[in-house]
Amino acid sequence: MIDKPANPTRVLRRLRNVIAAGGGPVATGRYGLRLLRTEGPIGLWSRIARHVLGTPPVGATARPDRTRERNALTQALVTVSAADDPTVLDAAQLNFPAQSLPQVTVVVLARGPLRRTAESLTALQRVLAAGSASAKIVVVIAGEEDGRTQWLSSVGRVAVEGAGSDAELAAAFDRAIGRSPGKFVLLTSDVAQVQPGAIDSLISRLEGEPSAVASCAKSVMTDGSLVESGACWDREGNLRSLGEGDDATEPSYALSRRVPAASGTAVLLRREAIAASGGFAQASGVAHSPIDGLMRALWDQKKRIVFEPKALFVVSELLATPSGPLSAATARLAELGADRVAVDASDIRVLAFYLPQYHPIRENDEWWGKGFTEWTNVSKAKPNFKQHYQPHFPADLGYYDLRVSEVREAQAQLALDAGLAGFCYYYYWFSGHRLLERPLDEVLASGKPDFPFCICWANENWTRRWDGLDSSLLIGQSYSEDDEVALFLDWLPLLRDERYIRVDGKPIVLVYRISLLPQPRRAADTWRRLAREAGLGDLYLAYVQSFDSWARGETPAQFGFDASVEFPPHGCGVPFAGDVEQLSPTFRGALYDYSKTAEVCLAKSYPGYPMFRGVMPSWDNTARKQNTSHVFLGSTPEAYESWLDGALSYTHRFACGDERIVFVNAWNEWGEGNHLEPDMQYKHAYLDATRRAIARWTARPGQHV
Repeated sequence: MIDKPANPTRVLRRLRNVIAAGGGPVATGRYGLRLLRTEGPIGLWSRIARHVLGTPPVGATARPDRTRERNALTQALVTVSAADDPTVLDAAQLNFPAQSLPQVTVVVLARGPLRRTAESLTALQRVLAAGSASAKIVVVIAGEEDGRTQWLSSVGRVAVEGAGSDAELAAAFDRAIGRSPGKFVLLTSDVAQVQPGAIDSLISRLEGEPSAVASCAKSVMTDGSLVESGACWDREGNLRSLGEGDDATEPSYALSRRVPAASGTAVLLRREAIAASGGFAQASGVAHSPIDGLMRALWDQKKRIVFEPKALFVVSELLATPSGPLSAATARLAELGADRVAVDASDIRVLAFYLPQYHPIRENDEWWGKGFTEWTNVSKAKPNFKQHYQPHFPADLGYYDLRVSEVREAQAQLALDAGLAGFCYYYYWFSGHRLLERPLDEVLASGKPDFPFCICWANENWTRRWDGLDSSLLIGQSYSEDDEVALFLDWLPLLRDERYIRVDGKPIVLVYRISLLPQPRRAADTWRRLAREAGLGDLYLAYVQSFDSWARGETPAQFGFDASVEFPPHGCGVPFAGDVEQLSPTFRGALYDYSKTAEVCLAKSYPGYPMFRGVMPSWDNTARKQNTSHVFLGSTPEAYESWLDGALSYTHRFACGDERIVFVNAWNEWGEGNHLEPDMQYKHAYLDATRRAIARWTARPGQHV
């Protein structure tokens, strides 16, 4: 997918452009030293590789060929087949040991033929014999009797419960778990064959994580494709497996994570969690199945369910979601729009970064000239090559002024109609000196628009180069402990606002340049302490993966933060390998490939911590840097929609609850040619693309909570 490095001629041309854009060899050398200090060796090399050598970003790769890993997985699977070993059908060869106080009650739902039940129980017997867990086995037979009960009566120490129809399953499950006082209950199915060590891994996970009430296994097909890594409800209220059909060997599925729910393929539950939900019969009133009902009850109780990738089950065939009276009840709820669990669990909030630099301020008057706003640069941009889309002319809202409340309300309505769940305002604070504060202050004071928001502290220096470094400094940052306290107190009125966006009840705050904080963990501790003292409980802290954060391998834990936020094009730009027509001889910037950049970003694996995916509609900062701009070629509403769809898909599979968030960079970065707001060329096309993508993944496009 990624092109080979550019030829020497292009390397020299890029080097010439970099030096020219940097202000000459001496200035460029100083700039490199500053980058080394602020971004580290990896960050510096990542930029050299990208801007000079024309290679993909450091730390960003295309999806590799995983044929070898997949073959290794399939060869390691231990499966039982009656076709290969007819003795599997001999009930006499199955004999589970007697257990006075079994640790686990294993409930096997048998829907299929006798052969499948025999294969599943044989695999279970072998694994229990080799493992450390003690278990009581109960088989729940669903559907018409076909000789399975008689066959099971010959199996040593296996109890049997019957359910003539799906409507009777819940009561049968309750009777099954009442057969044994085991601390844990393993729910599985006759389509699944447990693999060595799986039950012990599920138990160890729950014993090591007291806050979790259930752990679900990694279920795969014999060809190495994934069946389940947890489950979630879709917008119609159906409980669906997460990651079904993906390659089970992908690194993302080798890491544990919290999941909304689990199916009955292979999930271990604490017995007390089932009891606290009233059992299967009480929980299944409006569900598709007893498992669905129990999972809905656990979701309502905000109970924690985790995916344990070390626990492996092999699935012989995929089963359709059962239909009947229970699913009909849920269908009626869906028709009425009342399936609250499906609405909540399937929701993904898409937030857009919001630039407030569309009104004059005293400082910009002094630095750039009277009346300067972001529009000043936008209107001056000129094309640098044939078919270069510049300048960008705003459509619906014109060259607006953010001091006008009607403009802010119109923006919110456009965003809401597109399915966005809120704005993330850049917050400019320099040791007590705020810039561009008026729009957000008026939003707070007026209560309008009634649209969710959060803030991102843009903690970089303001410079004439728009690079955040200390060259041509206009106003700089400082990072004392007193600054941290004063900054939080400045945030506090915003954090208290009922419109402020929260994650698990905690106000979310972003920090743009985490690498610039000399003591980020101290800052995080200070802000959390002050939040508790202010009665907020806690903060949810996320840092932006600005510049080459991803290449440096930074993680939230090392800073005392909760999550990171992808921020394209930072750290993921793929140089454009072709040529453009009639390139201006004065152009010293860089050209990038939009679609390949999107592919590189989406190829990132789940890192084992909350990483909010980011997308960008386009990028072209010619308005700010006419001859030294960075231009991403190939951006269209369709390409953007595909990228956003991929980010939403990732979020659906790897995020849970309030952490299901995607960021769009940006709502209104007109100076960077990067905006969802309508322009004269595309009109509402980017907003429409946003709405379509969100509608495919959430229950409520165009609504927010």
